[in-house]
Amino acid sequence: MYLYENPDWPKFIIDKSIIKPAEEMLLREQCFLDGIMSIVPGKGEYAQALAESLEASWAIEGISLSDEDIFSSIAKRLGIPYPVDHSILANA
Repeated sequence: MYLYENPDWPKFIIDKSIIKPAEEMLLREQCFLDGIMSIVPGKGEYAQALAESLEASWAIEGISLSDEDIFSSIAKRLGIPYPVDHSILANA
């Protein structure tokens, strides 16, 4: 179903009792992933691959984002010092 096909479109009623458990689960999963990524070697390679994937996804939507903007955001989230020489990322 598309959003505009919803009978409540565009005046949605948000039930916080439904959203809260999903939000809590998402935060737990995010913390788990952050913990795993903090001990995984090669974070730089992962960050670069993720940046390329995100850039391609946004391009499909017709939105052009700069490589530097995407990568700096990912690097910040993964705890990789930025700005950084991309040639040393394989060792991050």
